[in-house]
Amino acid sequence: MNEPSPADALPEVQLPGLVEDEAFRFDSSLEFERAELNHLRDVWKEKSRAKGFATRADFDARTIKSFMRNVTILDVLAQPDGGRRYRYRYFGSSIVEVFGEQTGHFIEEFIPPDKMARWTAGHDLVVLSGRPLRFCISYNSPAINYLSSESLVMPLADDSGTVVMLMCCLYFGPKRT
Repeated sequence: MNEPSPADALPEVQLPGLVEDEAFRFDSSLEFERAELNHLRDVWKEKSRAKGFATRADFDARTIKSFMRNVTILDVLAQPDGGRRYRYRYFGSSIVEVFGEQTGHFIEEFIPPDKMARWTAGHDLVVLSGRPLRFCISYNSPAINYLSSESLVMPLADDSGTVVMLMCCLYFGPKRT
């Protein structure tokens, strides 16, 4: 008989309505249209089962090889005011094709200022809850307003359980009307 894991006992994620709109949705159900994202969600759950969290070491190149083109890894940097900044440690090649190379850049150097609240809120939800989220985005920026994406954003913790990185896997598709 399977014992519930510490990850199963985490509280439900509360989503802030003010940062969501028809173009940007968070979803804690983690039911993806893309089979690859459902598979990676299951890998994260398995890796986090024993401790209640997954670490960066749990996701070596062999484990995520088939996802690498679609992965970003962000460092979570705590700020003196209690907030967080996010810096791209890795930016997969399929994402580079759309947004350009962002490795080493902070998220606010790349996301338009009027979109920062929703991006920060989504990432903060993952960090503070220790649970993955599904992001569904319909892009409105003129250069990419024909695209949408579905992504899985997963917390990665240090050995003490503090979330220090986010691993995101996203797939682009045509914008839905």
